Amino acid sequence: MDFDQIKDGLSWFGEKANEAIWGVIYQAASNFASEAFEFVVKYIVIETDPDELFQYSQYLNAMQAIALALLLVAISWEGVKYQSGSLGEEITLQTLIMRTGFAGVCIYFLPWSVENFFVRINNYLVNFITSVGVDITPGDNIFAALLAPRQLSQMIIIMLLIFSIALIGLSIVAGMRYIEIIILTLIAPLAAVSIVRGGELLDTWIRETIAIVFTQALQIFLLQVLANVIGKMNSAPLEMFIPAIGLTVIMIMGPNALRKFVYNTGAGSAGVKQIGSAGRMAVYKAISSGAVK
Repeated sequence: MDFDQIKDGLSWFGEKANEAIWGVIYQAASNFASEAFEFVVKYIVIETDPDELFQYSQYLNAMQAIALALLLVAISWEGVKYQSGSLGEEITLQTLIMRTGFAGVCIYFLPWSVENFFVRINNYLVNFITSVGVDITPGDNIFAALLAPRQLSQMIIIMLLIFSIALIGLSIVAGMRYIEIIILTLIAPLAAVSIVRGGELLDTWIRETIAIVFTQALQIFLLQVLANVIGKMNSAPLEMFIPAIGLTVIMIMGPNALRKFVYNTGAGSAGVKQIGSAGRMAVYKAISSGAVK
């Protein structure tokens, strides 16, 4: 056996080893993407139901009891300041009573509103978007025929690996959203207590709730776009991976994007003012009707 034959043999072995390595990377990336997409479907396509993940009603009852105790402390402190005249002329006794009554109502109303108002509207939007778009259901493996073997190249495999990592990140973010909704529900009674002192914490709570809850509606719309992009990968795989990765990154950034929009437009402040005005009027009418009797 001469040197040329050895060289050819080593070259053939190196080529086959290289193909095997890239094949393993492709298979791993494809499996990662498929598994990650299953979690994405579970936490984005299906309606939001935090109770399915964790039963937090007992913890909520404890937080409401703590909030009531803090409300009593806040009322006492504000009452002392009112007697000493340090509240200022713009805060009257009637205003303080109305704020206290509204805060007491919101200790129970705000947690209820997360599941029965914010989440329900979000679920309605999710169902509407899915009804007019591509039907994506749990168990669908849209990556089974993602690429034909003849179309595989090292660049495509690298792009698929990046895409699979992005999908894993998206599935984690989608799962974290459920935890954030539960946390928002649990701290809602504490946000209600701040109404006694102007409601700045309530303002922040409403903005964060809007940003986190309605992230799913934004993500499900982008997921519809992503499904269409994946459907075109067989014809132009390398070109389609760029928007696919970009869409996945945008979905990961969904909460921050909505948060910036809500804060920049002042939607949260407007909501607080409207809710606050309606609540104070209701409490005022209740006080007035009680005084008349």
